[in-house]
Amino acid sequence: MVGQREFMDVHDGWMQGKSSSEIARQSGRDRKTIRRLLREGAQAGRKPRQISSKLDPFRQYLLGRRGRPCNGAYPSTFAYRPRATEAAV
Repeated sequence: MVGQREFMDVHDGWMQGKSSSEIARQSGRDRKTIRRLLREGAQAGRKPRQISSKLDPFRQYLLGRRGRPCNGAYPSTFAYRPRATEAAV
């Protein structure tokens, strides 16, 4: 990511008549990055990535079922309690 300050340095260099290659050498960025900054401006950024899951269609159902007894029994996280003899070992 390029910060606002660095973008302003690139833009100022361009306004002074420097080439994009010269600005790239001075800033330590790639020439194509400088070209993109000058073309798109500082506000251009990436959209957040949409991460989906195969379980997304069932998300509301699963969240509703979490923590509820299932057919009269509790989920396994509640069912297992170590015995006093197991805990001491």
